[in-house]
Parts: sequence; C-alpha cells; structure tokens
Amino acid sequence: MTMPTQKQIDKEIKKLIEMKPNIVHFSMFGDDNWEQIEAQIRVLEDHISEDEVYNQFDLEDAGAEDPQVSSALEAAQWLFGHTKEAPSEGWKSLIVASVKRKK
Repeated sequence: MTMPTQKQIDKEIKKLIEMKPNIVHFSMFGDDNWEQIEAQIRVLEDHISEDEVYNQFDLEDAGAEDPQVSSALEAAQWLFGHTKEAPSEGWKSLIVASVKRKK
C-alpha cells in the first residue's frame, strides 16, 4: 500500500474535525469517542508513527486495547500506508441518527 499524500492527509484531518461534533460523545462503555478522534487528528497533524504513539500520548502503561491508543494506532497505520481504510471510515456508524437525517 502507498502512503497518502499531504493533500489526502489534510482532507482526512478536515473530515475528522467536521465529523467529531456529530459523533456520539461517549460509547456505551463510557469511552470518550471525541478524545479518540482528537488522538487521530494529532497523529495525522504531527505525522506520529505507530512506534511513537505510546510516548507521544504519555500512555507508556496503556496497552493497544486502550481506546485512545487503538485509535491513534489506526491513524498511524493509515498515515504510513499500512492500511487502506482512513480513520474517518471507522466513525461513520457512530454519527448521531438525527444528524444523518439532516444531510
């Protein structure tokens, strides 16, 4: 797989920023979805690699199952061409239903 261009990265950042207020803030497990989206945006803006995620987010003690780490890793995987699916794709199912109808 190829790495996205800076233009594609900028477009993905914009999409995440616009999408965030329309996503359910907290999951049914109490996870902060907005914090996870912010982590993805930071990874994309700062070009943080998978190896750097734990240090950059001060989460050395957290595992990959931590929602913030998991989301940041997903963004890094897309950023460095290890996966095709852009981070915003994973959030589409959590868009608040009333917002979906307005579009």
